[in-house]
Amino acid sequence: MLSMFEDFVPEDPRDVVHLRLEQSVVRLFPGQIERPVADVNRALLVSSAVDDLLIASRGFGIFDVLEVVLGYVDTAIGILAPSWPSGELATDGAVALTEFEMEAGRQLLNAGTPAHLQETERQRLALEWLTCDSVDLPYRPSHPQSPFGRFVRIRRPGGELNWLPLAFLPEILGCAVVELAHDAAALPGAQDRFATAVAGEVQRLLWKFASLIYGPVDESGEPIVRRHNGVQWVPMVTPQRAILVQVVSSLRIADLPLYTVPEALRAARTEDGALEVDMAVGQLTLVEGTEAVPLLIAASPGHIAAPQGPGLPAMSLDDLLWANCSADARLDLFTYCRDMSRDDLPPFFGLEAINLWEWWRSNGKSFFSGGQPPSMMLVAPHAGIAEWHQAARWSPLEVALFRLQLPAMRQLAGIDDRGTGPHSIYMYVPSIDEGEGASGSVRAVHRLPGLIGWTVHASAVPVAVSAAHTGWADDAADLLRVLSIAMCTALAAIDHQWTSAHEGSNICSYVVEVVPRTTNDGPALEWTDHERFDASAGSAIRAQLAVDCQALVMVADTSIDDARDALAVIMRDLLLAAGIGVDAAGSVETAWQSTAPTFGARAVRQPTVRNDLPSPIGLDDALVSSLRRRVAEAIHAIGVAPGEYKGQPAKELDRDVLAPAALTELNQVLAVHGMDDLVRFGMRQIERTINQKDRDLQALAQAISLLSVGADPLERYRTTEAQYLALRRSCETAVEAALRLAPTGTVAVDDIAWGEILAAAHSYLQATNRSEGIHHQLSPTLLRIDDSWEVFAERDESGAVSGAAAGEGVIYQLDVDAYTRAVTGERVVDEGSQGRHAAASYTPPNDASADTATEVTAESDSQHETARGPDGQRADVPVDPNLDEAMLEAYGAFGSDLVETLVALAAWPLAEGDDDAVVVGQDTVIQHVLSTARYGNESTSSERAQAALAMLASTASDLAAQDWKPWHARSRKRRLLVQPIPALSDGKLVVAPHFCFGAASMYLRYLQQGQLPWSQPQPPRAVDQALAEVRTLRNRALERRVGAALRDEGWSVIEGVKETKPGRLNLPTLRSEIDAVVGRSDQKVIWLLEVKDPVDAVVTPEIRRALDRFFVDGKHPCYVTQLKVKYEDVAPCATNVAQALGLPDRSEDDPYEVRPLFVTRIPVPAAFVPGPFPFTTTAGLVGKLLATD
Repeated sequence: MLSMFEDFVPEDPRDVVHLRLEQSVVRLFPGQIERPVADVNRALLVSSAVDDLLIASRGFGIFDVLEVVLGYVDTAIGILAPSWPSGELATDGAVALTEFEMEAGRQLLNAGTPAHLQETERQRLALEWLTCDSVDLPYRPSHPQSPFGRFVRIRRPGGELNWLPLAFLPEILGCAVVELAHDAAALPGAQDRFATAVAGEVQRLLWKFASLIYGPVDESGEPIVRRHNGVQWVPMVTPQRAILVQVVSSLRIADLPLYTVPEALRAARTEDGALEVDMAVGQLTLVEGTEAVPLLIAASPGHIAAPQGPGLPAMSLDDLLWANCSADARLDLFTYCRDMSRDDLPPFFGLEAINLWEWWRSNGKSFFSGGQPPSMMLVAPHAGIAEWHQAARWSPLEVALFRLQLPAMRQLAGIDDRGTGPHSIYMYVPSIDEGEGASGSVRAVHRLPGLIGWTVHASAVPVAVSAAHTGWADDAADLLRVLSIAMCTALAAIDHQWTSAHEGSNICSYVVEVVPRTTNDGPALEWTDHERFDASAGSAIRAQLAVDCQALVMVADTSIDDARDALAVIMRDLLLAAGIGVDAAGSVETAWQSTAPTFGARAVRQPTVRNDLPSPIGLDDALVSSLRRRVAEAIHAIGVAPGEYKGQPAKELDRDVLAPAALTELNQVLAVHGMDDLVRFGMRQIERTINQKDRDLQALAQAISLLSVGADPLERYRTTEAQYLALRRSCETAVEAALRLAPTGTVAVDDIAWGEILAAAHSYLQATNRSEGIHHQLSPTLLRIDDSWEVFAERDESGAVSGAAAGEGVIYQLDVDAYTRAVTGERVVDEGSQGRHAAASYTPPNDASADTATEVTAESDSQHETARGPDGQRADVPVDPNLDEAMLEAYGAFGSDLVETLVALAAWPLAEGDDDAVVVGQDTVIQHVLSTARYGNESTSSERAQAALAMLASTASDLAAQDWKPWHARSRKRRLLVQPIPALSDGKLVVAPHFCFGAASMYLRYLQQGQLPWSQPQPPRAVDQALAEVRTLRNRALERRVGAALRDEGWSVIEGVKETKPGRLNLPTLRSEIDAVVGRSDQKVIWLLEVKDPVDAVVTPEIRRALDRFFVDGKHPCYVTQLKVKYEDVAPCATNVAQALGLPDRSEDDPYEVRPLFVTRIPVPAAFVPGPFPFTTTAGLVGKLLATD
């Protein structure tokens, strides 16, 4: 019978979950309720609103009830937990308790009610209210909250008091809170107080999703609440997008106001004209064209499921708190409400909003993404258990915050949970609006408060270091945040020594307030103040650390070990100032200096003026999913059948259906805006994307090359780089499409509009790139359309040869994951070894860093090989002089002029009020270039600058005249990365400095490899020949480098053996020239090296052609065939070759053998497909030769 009432399996009480009360931290027991953490947080909010009224009428309040019940639970767990078994427990069959558990149970019964829970009259009154005689204990198993009502203790006939079992206490506590709140509702003013507290908490939680909120507050800053059908808050997600948040609350659940048409729903459905919204006070008018979505928030003292209505998403206050904690994008609440309020949403049943929210998030931030909606959707219940799991993960942090006297978890604005390493926490700075939007005593406009933050080392003696402050300048903020993480990471590494140093002391915590030093007259790090004060858990230390950011960077740039040691010394000094003994403080210093460095910095001179730009608008999952749904609806509408599509049918599906559907969406979202607005907005986003990418990747490259910290920074580098590549290419596609389409709409572009444009551009690129991938078959790929018409690209495991594939149907098994990891690792190592003024870093085959440079400076660099023409006209840029002259003849400008022009534009002198991507006239651009770039001969510099600018400018007419294929990232000359200076309709140019800097790097890299950044149209013959000569010289240089490197390692080397001179190797004949044969006296293997330095393959067609050059014979034998012929000539004559190399004789039982090996400068795709011969890069060459089996 009882099993019929079981709703779910409770969470494991062995999970350690702590929650903060006022002056204590208690451990929670999950009991038989789903959201115990939410229950306590909600009760604390009710307590803050009505406790003074309850205390006046009853002598105790809700907080007293929480304190005694949760205090007992904490004590009981402390007695029982040591006896609980570890590991997985059997859930079937009989349960047998151990003797250890039985003894712990006896101890708990004997313990009774702890004395510290009976110290005050309020506690005693609360306990008495929670106690009944044993004969009066109710038992109603069908009760929706607690079968035992509010009673946690029983009084036996002899007066003995016994607590009910732990498993029942959480639900009883919830029932008791609801009962007290119900009684409080009858007290004058209680309902208004609760409504005000709820409205204030809603506003605090909404700040994560908006930077401006409309809503009435009074002179003291408290929300003005009216119990009628009105909207409480209107967070403006962007200037054109709003959430209409209606709040209903009541201390009695039965009295929650329900409206036939809630005002939030009515106003959101206004179709024409301005939006008139009835607010708690007065009326708010939103400008015509504003998109508004409704949201109903319901709050009560008990656990409720907010009622979902057609077109009206609803949440309980608990659900909104969870959404605030779990959202990973600022747009999440808006896009959730937009999705859940759409008219064509499938019918569903989902109980609580947390279930709907978690399903939405896990489904790509989409409730349903298919093209054929189901007749009914049932959303799985019990997603609320995520709260318990999160609280368990954050439990050490909650305890640390208590000891640090910092705000409790529920009061925070946000937590940076990195998965590994210390957490950073943030809190809003309390502020009072200065009457903005005031009408009498009512203020209606509220702007996002500032943030302060700390990085926390959660330990027995926790440490918090400032991670953010409203007073920090932008150029110092990022460095100081990194410093806080580094300090706490180091403390975690030496936590044993740190805690041991405090044994016997009363110190419970340290709060380090970091202050950037404004003058350069002191050390890099210096304590300027400290104080000791009493805290709940002991004595706390608050200290002020002055940091000279520039001096600290110089210390770390010189030696990260010196930076680590400086931090060790400063922490030793803090301990000494706090009264810790010399030996104990010294042990911390020694341990810190012995651990791996956690802080590193490099002093890099950037040509760009503005280097701390705001974050870009990213590819929002919800907007991408919405686009996917519309594409799915389109393919369903034209009758495409579900199933698997391979080869030609898959190509046609992408090319003829999916890509056109995405392009139609892209054109539609562009059409409502004006071309100039789109181009300006898009270039600003590209600029921010590249700046943010460079900062993130530089930090990760530094972590890889300098530090030994956390997780796998190389993998994070790879995934981060791929994310920024997708974002940058989507932005570029959007700007190119805007120039081609030249729309004349009048709607302003905001963050969500741009997000929708990005989603469409990304979808279009995905479809076209899929088609390319299916055609070129780097790895076997098919398309699958499921029964809801969603499209997925999957690996084809059938093993069938595709007649649609390039290269005569050959399907490669390219290990993309291994390849990209190798490329990333090689590049990061290369970047780590470059000087601070190195030229462009390696451009990887996935084009992920085609816009990245470690440094391209406008100054002479000793690492740059200077190459000048006979008249001295060339700029001091490492471009082959013959290639430069050929480009001057063909295009009117040196190749080096293009690089110089872009570097000059990267250094554009942005004024304080300028946009990140500035609009300027062409004459101004030319003047700036001529005054900044090193053009050499002044008689031709003006003409060359004009020609260079013409080559680098993207115009609407040029793009409209081309067959636009944005997925052809390498072949197109009319591409934004190749022509990174777009022209507006009035002829003015948009200069994006970081984008120009990246383009300069891209041009330099291509020219140095003997390529242009485009393949169509083909260059004039002279340029083509000069490019070919650069490639030949480059390959020969690599051959010489390989030979020299091996000789330095003690190898005998014979290089460049032509087929006409087989005698150099003691061979009778030779059919093809050999790059190198190497051997060493202590090795039995003689290596036949084939040195190849192919140009970068950055897109799918080029990777396919690169693979074919290695594996598919055509007009000329492929590289594998060529090496096979050479191997056949050399292998039978190993002894002869050994003699030619001057190697000692070997016995007949263990003779020399020849092995072939491809050697490349950097990883190439051919090394990551199955093949007959091994590969290595020059960096791994010696190790490869020695690793013989």
